[in-house]
Amino acid sequence: MKNVTTEIKSGMEYIFFGIVKQLQSCYSSLSEEKQSELSEVSLSFNIDGLPLFKSTNTSLWPVICKVHIKPVQIFPVALTLGRSKPSNLDFLRETIRELDNVLQNGFPSGNRTIKVNLKGIVCDAPARAFVKGTKLYCGYYGCDKCAQKGNWIGRMTYQDINNLTLRTNETFRNSLNQEHHNYLSPFCDLPMDKLDMIKQFPLDYMHLVCLGVMKKLLLTWKRGKLDVRLSNQQVQEIGRKLVRLRSFVPEFLPENQETWMKLIDGKPLNSGSFFCTLAKLS
Repeated sequence: MKNVTTEIKSGMEYIFFGIVKQLQSCYSSLSEEKQSELSEVSLSFNIDGLPLFKSTNTSLWPVICKVHIKPVQIFPVALTLGRSKPSNLDFLRETIRELDNVLQNGFPSGNRTIKVNLKGIVCDAPARAFVKGTKLYCGYYGCDKCAQKGNWIGRMTYQDINNLTLRTNETFRNSLNQEHHNYLSPFCDLPMDKLDMIKQFPLDYMHLVCLGVMKKLLLTWKRGKLDVRLSNQQVQEIGRKLVRLRSFVPEFLPENQETWMKLIDGKPLNSGSFFCTLAKLS
């Protein structure tokens, strides 16, 4: 393994691998036929924090690039390692500068230049608020898609749906709804026609639906108010069906005890797998 030089950015150890060289490597791995057919590629990026050890708060913040070709190619652009999370967004600036260049000019491969498009920046809700420099989704003016203040109910805010004002790339970049912004995101350095700060930061389906709405529905059906709660007989019948389907659950749905809830005693159920497969099969 070759030696890698690290530096300190955002209060953490930082390594930058780059985009262009790895795109060229992805291109060269394709067959000659696919190379000749390829004139442009689309990229998606993922940014998130990963806890490495249970006994410490050391975390890894990778910037991952996905190349939308067949077969799909994925590579790390930068790695940031340290305590908790980065103190600022300086660890993204080198990635954004090279991304800006490759979006404007493409990348060379042999005697050809391959055009590059940006498909989106994919993050879960806390990471998305961090890299965009906005309020968290559960606070006032925290919605990524509309400029409503929201009403505080229980532990979070809910946006009004009447006469709402949708956010746009232009209003976001000009911080017209100042209550939504904490600081200026370095992603705003990318040209408006290359990155839409609203449409190209998609909402996180896994946490919102599979681990959010679906989990809440399951808990409501099992432990909610009497007018919506399932009877013990219904719960037992669902449990029997789930046991019969256990051997048909795809291997890519892990039995993670931290995200599984018990629908009936002794029979754990993953809310994501229930939404994606079990509810349809049963």
